[in-house]
Amino acid sequence: MLYGSISAGRLTKKIAVCASLLTLFVLLNATSAIAQESGGCGANVSSSIDRGLMRIVVASPCRRNETVRVVYGAWEKQSVFSAEGVAKFEFVAIDDKNPVIIAYQDGTFSPEISVNTSSLGSVLRITVEWDQPVDLDLHVVEPAGALGGKGDAYAKRPASALATIGQLDLTDDGSGVRPFQESYVISNPPESARELFRIYLENVTRGRIPSGEYCKDGQFALATAVLTITNRGKVSRREIKLAPKPCGVELIPEEYYQYIRQ
Repeated sequence: MLYGSISAGRLTKKIAVCASLLTLFVLLNATSAIAQESGGCGANVSSSIDRGLMRIVVASPCRRNETVRVVYGAWEKQSVFSAEGVAKFEFVAIDDKNPVIIAYQDGTFSPEISVNTSSLGSVLRITVEWDQPVDLDLHVVEPAGALGGKGDAYAKRPASALATIGQLDLTDDGSGVRPFQESYVISNPPESARELFRIYLENVTRGRIPSGEYCKDGQFALATAVLTITNRGKVSRREIKLAPKPCGVELIPEEYYQYIRQ
């Protein structure tokens, strides 16, 4: 007999104890699995690059309303996950020496994103970047074009009136988290394109009649920016200063639009 001298009552009791232990084992493992799942927070990261313009989308529903950072070399910007757990970044990449790093609020990172700049050899890209909370507009006037007219590519011009051969594919208004960027790009430019294109900066926030903290000795009277030109893979950078203007005096066009000599 399999159970030897074990009575029916004792056998029933042992079976019940075993069943209880098995149930406890299952519950403990289930709790551990749930805790592990809730403790880790994954992210779905997608990225693309178009003629040097990086676009990154990070989806992580368990990080709703948290901050997230993107680091590319010395360049860094923060964003906040939306209520749906989505954060988006757009920025200009000028070389492939540094990967893109995504850092989360809890100290974790997504796998590094390599940067493919092979397409930069066939484009002219003009980018302005600034930190102050002001709205700067980049104007790129193409050959035979006129500032404010045909051939002037800038952010606030209706698409139907652009009549340009290039485009601004990145625009900003100086609100939110700095740094801010605006960028113009044209594919397969002629060799002399850089010299033929004229570049202007418009301080929209300061306006044509400066006032308050945007004139004279005001906190934002002086605006500084960095101009980066990538011409067929060759990169040049320089600082631009938009000098303070008097308060209450209407600016003539030559003072309102700052021409940037290349």
